[in-house]
Amino acid sequence: MTNREERQASIASHAVDSLGLIETGLETQNSAATHATNTSTSKPGRCIIRKYNAIDRRNRKETIILHPMKCTIPSGGLTAIIGPSGSGKSALLDFLAECALGSTIAEGEVNLSTTKSYVHDEADLLGFYTPRSYLNHYDKLTTGLRNGCKSQDEIENILKSLGILEQRRNIIVGDTFRRGLNKGEIRRLNLGLMMLGAPDTIFIEEPLQGLDSETALEVMDFLKGYCFRPGRRAIVTLSKPSSVVWNLIDTVILISQGRLIYEGPRFDMESFFASNKCPTPKRICPVEHYLSVVSSVRVAKTMDRWVASFDSWQSEVELNTGDMLADDVEVGFPPAQTAAFIINPATEYKRNCYYHVWVFLELTKRYFLNLIFNVGFLWLRLFMYFIFSMFICILFQDIGSKTTTSSIWARSSLIFFVLSFFTLMTVAVIPARCCDKKIVLKEEFNGYYHPVTHHFANTIASVFAVTILTLVMTIIFVPMEAIENPLEFATVMFLSLNCAEGLSQLATLIAPNYIYGMSFYVGLLGFYIPLMGFMIIPSEFPSWLKWAYYVPFHTYAWRSLMVCQFKDSDIIFDSLEYPTGLDVLKAYEIDNVNYYADLSTLILYGIVVHFICVVILCVRDKYFVRKLNKVNLISNCKNEVQSQQKK
Repeated sequence: MTNREERQASIASHAVDSLGLIETGLETQNSAATHATNTSTSKPGRCIIRKYNAIDRRNRKETIILHPMKCTIPSGGLTAIIGPSGSGKSALLDFLAECALGSTIAEGEVNLSTTKSYVHDEADLLGFYTPRSYLNHYDKLTTGLRNGCKSQDEIENILKSLGILEQRRNIIVGDTFRRGLNKGEIRRLNLGLMMLGAPDTIFIEEPLQGLDSETALEVMDFLKGYCFRPGRRAIVTLSKPSSVVWNLIDTVILISQGRLIYEGPRFDMESFFASNKCPTPKRICPVEHYLSVVSSVRVAKTMDRWVASFDSWQSEVELNTGDMLADDVEVGFPPAQTAAFIINPATEYKRNCYYHVWVFLELTKRYFLNLIFNVGFLWLRLFMYFIFSMFICILFQDIGSKTTTSSIWARSSLIFFVLSFFTLMTVAVIPARCCDKKIVLKEEFNGYYHPVTHHFANTIASVFAVTILTLVMTIIFVPMEAIENPLEFATVMFLSLNCAEGLSQLATLIAPNYIYGMSFYVGLLGFYIPLMGFMIIPSEFPSWLKWAYYVPFHTYAWRSLMVCQFKDSDIIFDSLEYPTGLDVLKAYEIDNVNYYADLSTLILYGIVVHFICVVILCVRDKYFVRKLNKVNLISNCKNEVQSQQKK
């Protein structure tokens, strides 16, 4: 065992002996001595980066993101990746998590534990859940069991360890429309949810961003307690930790401009910088000094010289040529002491068909609750549909019983407007869908379910919402406008709104944010609406564009609604040119339309749209979520697990 390994083992042993373990209700630690023994024998994780470059898609030019480096991440401790802004902290975290995003080439080796969880810098959570109900929900998602695997007492102990007070556990998370938990509570709840499955390694991007000093200390204290167990690691990126937070860190990886400046125990950093004639001045926070020293703006020393200095210093330490390992230089800040927080891993349940069925049912339940409690999904749309339906009905009051020539065009215009406007209003749900998309991507990446399972659950809830909207419209329009064939009217509007819902889901999938999603959806319907045959009849389309008449679902919906209103009508109009409803249909060249064939087309249209969504989800899941740019990226986690089991 090298001098550094002996130092790490002694530090871990001293820390365990000095810490008091708290009861979490999940498991009681046998003894501090046993924990110290396991910690000293746990094998550090290795990371070797040979190449990590970004590729410009236009000229195929490569840009170096991270230079070749090698670092070790011991288990049973908290590892922090620090560095100046733009140094590559997030890129290194993505590489360690094996999720290099975008057009990148990644080559190297990552040897970490098997079960992993990635927590992004934004705590994206559903606003209607409370901390209690959210933990119960995730317990069911991670196990695929109807009632989960954790008792209510275990849930309460987890909330207690997260620092969420008793009186705050029944308060909703909150969203744009309603207030709820504060930022610190949301951040801690998000960490608890990601740790509920007890992953061996958890990656956290900027866990302290936007938090006050007290909340930041509570978050880091929770992480410290969680990873204080053999086989577990917590790897975080930090921009500017406080002195107290800095004292909770076990291992540090310092990078600048994509180069490794230092990696190893936090206690040894002062020795390294002192050997480079950059000791920490008195009354200066060490981490602030280290970051300022390696900043290319303030220090003339090049990054290559820093890398060479670290290699030389590390070689001297490994060869034991001298006592290069410093004692705790932060004399003003005593070593952090925190209690171990232990979450038992859930029993490994086989993911058979029953598992996916229960996960699907749990997701379906979640989205029905989302319809009820999320204002943006249903209630806002319902309010707008009601207001505009009443306005249109007042404007066109009793138009269905009039027989003048002008009433013919007014009735046709009403059908055109109702179909066009109310399908276009589906755009209102896209911002809520984009917020939900972030949550789904997080859960997909952490392996809670397949995205197709979520898509079908969300679709069922959307069908329920469309049913309510259709009923409201039908109840308002039929009596006030003397609509012919109300059942057929409701059926066509139901199928049309379902097609619009499917297109809104498609827009959400392919757009990076809600602005692009709304633009895509509105632009697509901007092409669809003029092509349906009301503004210009099919025979007057340009010869090269006649095929476009059959592309929008509006074509089949509008034709069906017109047939319902005019074909079987016994009304004789006071018009020499259009005395019957059939003459009106002939004017629009839809007198030979088969109503049931168009209904079948609308059903098939919705199925095709959802099929395209499923294809996009499967491709994204295969190439951009679970295997994100893992080009020549080798994971040796099985070897580590086997070695730990032998020990």
